[in-house]
Amino acid sequence: MRRRQRGIALVGVLGVVLIVSLITLTALERARLQIRTVTATIDQAQALEAAEFALREAARQAAQWSRPALQPTPVPRRRAWRAVLMAEGRTLSLPHRTDDGAPPLRVLVERLRPVSRPDCSDGGCGYRISALAGGRGATRASVLLQARLVDGSPLRTWRALQ
Repeated sequence: MRRRQRGIALVGVLGVVLIVSLITLTALERARLQIRTVTATIDQAQALEAAEFALREAARQAAQWSRPALQPTPVPRRRAWRAVLMAEGRTLSLPHRTDDGAPPLRVLVERLRPVSRPDCSDGGCGYRISALAGGRGATRASVLLQARLVDGSPLRTWRALQ
C-alpha cells in the first residue's frame, strides 16, 4: 500500500509545478505587453514633443523659410502630407538630440493668401506650417502637426493629422 501512495505524491507535485509554471508564464506575458505599451506611449510623446519644437522653430523663421502654398492642397491625412514633407520639407534637428536612430524632423512653411488678393499689404494672410517628427523607439511612432498663423494675430491653431 505504501508504494502506491509514493506515486500519487509525485503526480501531485508535478501538477502543482505545472500550475505554478502556467501562472508564471501568464504574468511574464502580461509584463511584456505592459512594457511594449509604455514604450509606445513614450515614443509617441517624444515624437509629439519634437514636432511641437519644429512648429515653434518654423514659426520663428516663417518669413525666411516660406514658399508659395501647395497647389492643389493635399488631403488632410498623414500619409499624403508625409510624402509632401519628405519631398519638399526642410530638415531640422533638435538641439539636444544625438544620432539615436530617429528620423530627422521635417518642416514645410507655406505662405497663405486669399485668392482674390495679389499681395498681403492689407492683412488677412498667414502661414501654414507642417511638421513631421518620428520617434526613436522600436514602435517608429510618428506625429504630423499642422499650424496656421495669421499675420497680426497672436493666436495659433494647430492640429494633428491622422
